[in-house]
Amino acid sequence: REPWTGPKGREQSSEPWQTPPRKPTDPDETTPQRGEALASGQRRRSDGVLLDSWDEFVDRSVQLFRADPITTRYCMKYRHCDGKLVLKVTDDRECLKFKTDQAQDAKKMEKLNNIFFALMTRGPDADISEVSGKEQAEQQQSKKGRGRRQ
Repeated sequence: REPWTGPKGREQSSEPWQTPPRKPTDPDETTPQRGEALASGQRRRSDGVLLDSWDEFVDRSVQLFRADPITTRYCMKYRHCDGKLVLKVTDDRECLKFKTDQAQDAKKMEKLNNIFFALMTRGPDADISEVSGKEQAEQQQSKKGRGRRQ
């Protein structure tokens, strides 16, 4: 039996539980390495930089998206058992995270969603100053009056 060759010509093992070893990636120069000082409001995690400030997280995540819009991903994860929400923005070189357990941060998350929707649809150079969650709330209030009167 000959070994299966993957899409890029790499030899793959026939057993699905054995994966080929991963190549180490070059660390990004903008992310401080082990032993280097982090800016205030940041904590070093093995899987990314955990930011404590919401405004800094939004600013840096928008910068990250504008620098490389093709590979940047935005992910949110909610753990009901802990009541924690984790937002993550990454471009495979730098990973930014924001964790919260506060209910009022849901409105902030909605505004960040609207910012990313605008950037992804209009392009990375779009103006995001007019984007907010208030536009949707005003549209919903105007629809309340429609319907049959009693």
